[in-house]
Amino acid sequence: MRFFLHRCLFLLAALASCINSHAQNVEIRVKIGEDSAPYSIVKSNGNILGVADSIGRLFVPYAYVNRGDTLSAGYSDFDSDKVIYDGASKRVSLIIKELVLSRIFVKSDNLYRLKEYLKLFKNHKYHYKTDFHIYSSQFNICYVNYRYMDIDTNSLAECESEIAFRPYHRRVFGVYNRTIYFTDKDYYMILNPPNTSEFYLKSVGINAFNIAYASDILYRLSNRKMLSEALSKRELLIHKFTDREGKVSYAFFEGDNRENQTIVTLDTSGTRIGKIVRKFIGSGKGWKGDSKLEHTVTITPEYGDNTIQIKDIATKLKDAGLDVSFEIFTYNISNRKASLSQQSKLSRPYLKSIFLE
Repeated sequence: MRFFLHRCLFLLAALASCINSHAQNVEIRVKIGEDSAPYSIVKSNGNILGVADSIGRLFVPYAYVNRGDTLSAGYSDFDSDKVIYDGASKRVSLIIKELVLSRIFVKSDNLYRLKEYLKLFKNHKYHYKTDFHIYSSQFNICYVNYRYMDIDTNSLAECESEIAFRPYHRRVFGVYNRTIYFTDKDYYMILNPPNTSEFYLKSVGINAFNIAYASDILYRLSNRKMLSEALSKRELLIHKFTDREGKVSYAFFEGDNRENQTIVTLDTSGTRIGKIVRKFIGSGKGWKGDSKLEHTVTITPEYGDNTIQIKDIATKLKDAGLDVSFEIFTYNISNRKASLSQQSKLSRPYLKSIFLE
């Protein structure tokens, strides 16, 4: 009996603690019309507060929102109406009006969405061909400090580069693993420019990462096996949106809290991809950050006779805590297969030089 009473008191204390915890929070509810907006990204004054749960709710401590703050939520370019917080309300509703959500009722709906989506690659395929290929591109880099309205003008100059991607690197326990990082010079080599200043080498390295990362994203989005496996393990969820103009978008949610989101928006024909926006929150490939670091990659594809290629890439990192952002835009991208002699050089596992002679 004493054990039972102790257990009841413990449960009551836990319940009271839970209720008190929620009482200290502002509940933000996000909807698409009358439906909940699952995993929508909620922001205050343009900075990330967090990611809503599967029914579009986010509980935010009062300390994180103040009277006069502008609250909004959404996916990629699809944002809700903005609401000015009054400093007292325990619940705030945000509505994304321009979208219609194709609701998912059972697990098999995700598989149906995937089959529907993969039809886009029936006639046009993306061939992952980074390795043993030489990429030429133009790019510019911009660093902005919003707190002081300071723009690093040294990084605004237009640059051109030619880089060769290597197929093997990073030996771990006798196996070469694939890694793509800003500073990973084992993954690529610079053909030109011959300028060896620190800024140029660093900027070309960042551009190499931009191309490799965008290629990796597009490959993952078009690979039936990878998507099917992720879906079966519940590591991936797929939703479908339709905007006011009838354009269709497929949303891919990954991560523990579905904070890694990719929105694939089709063109007006509904048969081709018009734009891909990949949004990461926190740490990711090539960088380290806290739960508020926002990383966005926007890929514009172009179509050949039977292939999909990358036309341009816009990458942006935004750190709300420091009020700074970093942006790189890569365009006029072309690639060709390396010659046999170049392939031989690219295959050398311990080649230190980042220039091909």
